[in-house]
Amino acid sequence: MKQTPARPCSTISGETGYGCKTGAMSRKTLAFLALAITMLYGAGFVIIGDGARTGYAAIGGVVVALMWMATGMFGRDEPAPPPSAPFDPTQDRV
Repeated sequence: MKQTPARPCSTISGETGYGCKTGAMSRKTLAFLALAITMLYGAGFVIIGDGARTGYAAIGGVVVALMWMATGMFGRDEPAPPPSAPFDPTQDRV
């Protein structure tokens, strides 16, 4: 079985290295989860009756806010792609 090479990563304390485990999810995954929870929270108002909307709004608002804060605070940034070669106008491009 072919193993992929370890990618450089950084821990919460700022240390860098190869193959380290940070425990953090990628920011894209957390943002997707936060968006899904936000959409389900909004759609839930259709299901919830008028009497329970006050409690639902308060609790759901806190959950949605915490999810978006977790996305910003705990999401792991993807490494930047390597820089491309500078443009050379004398070179033919296909």
